[in-house]
Amino acid sequence: ALLSAGQKSGQDLEAHFKEYFDDANKPAGVNQDAWTKARTQTESQVHLIMAYIAGVQKNDQGAEDELKKLLQVDPNQAIASYQLGVTVLHEMSVSKDLSRYSEALYDLARSLEVTGPTALQPNVKTQADASLKKQYTDYHGSTEGLDQLIQQTASAALPPAGFHLKSINDIEAEKAKDHAAWAAQHPDLDFWENIKNALMMQGDAYFTNLKDVGFPPAQSDSYKGPAMFTAKVVSQPDPKEILVNVDNAPAGDCLLKFDDNIKGTIPEGTE
Repeated sequence: ALLSAGQKSGQDLEAHFKEYFDDANKPAGVNQDAWTKARTQTESQVHLIMAYIAGVQKNDQGAEDELKKLLQVDPNQAIASYQLGVTVLHEMSVSKDLSRYSEALYDLARSLEVTGPTALQPNVKTQADASLKKQYTDYHGSTEGLDQLIQQTASAALPPAGFHLKSINDIEAEKAKDHAAWAAQHPDLDFWENIKNALMMQGDAYFTNLKDVGFPPAQSDSYKGPAMFTAKVVSQPDPKEILVNVDNAPAGDCLLKFDDNIKGTIPEGTE
C-alpha cells in the first residue's frame, strides 16, 4: 500500500512537474538559483523513487525508463548509472537476448567514471568495478579496451545511438575474415599451418593419415599454392639437420633431417 501510494504521488508529480515548478510559483524570498536547484533535486528524487518502486515490483522496463529520465535530468548520478546497468543485465538474463550487452557495459563503466559528491559509495563502487570487469571479460574475451571505455563515458551519461562493443564472436569473425583473405594470398602457408596445427594437437593419430604422403599436393581446386614450400634457415643444430622457418616462426617450425652430413655452414636467413 505504501509503495502504491508513493507511485501514485510520483506519477502525479511527473505529470504536473512543469506546472508545480513554474517560475510563477516560486515562493517569495527564494532566489532563482535556489529554485532551480530545488527543481532539479526534486525531479531527480522522483525518478529515483519511481525506479526503486518499479524494481520492487519486478518491473524492469519501468525501472529502466525512470533511471534514464533521472540521468537526463542529472547526468552525474553514478548510482543511477549503476542501477541502470544492473537492470539491463537482468532484462537480458530473462529475455536471453544479449544484443544490449554494450549498453549495459557502458552504464556500469559510467558509474565508475563519475567523481565528486554524486560518485558511488566505496562499497558500491567495489561491487560495480568487480561486476564490470567480469561482464566485460565474459563479453569481450579480455579486459583489453576497458580503461578506454570508462574514459569514453565521460562525454555522456547514456551511450550514443548505435554504440557497440566488439564481442568475442565479433572478434573471432574478424579474425576469420582476415585469415581467409590472407589464405587466399598465401595458399601454401595456409596449408602448412593447417597441417602443422593438426599434428601438434592430434600427434601420432593424425600422422598415420599423412605418413608417406607428399606435401604440398599437386595443384587442384582445394590447393592452389606452389609445388614446393619455401623457408629461411634459422640454425644448424646438428651436422645432419637444418632448422628452418616456414611460416613466420622466428624460432623455427620445421626440422630438415639428412642422411649425410651437411657440407659447410649455411648462413642464418638463407632461403
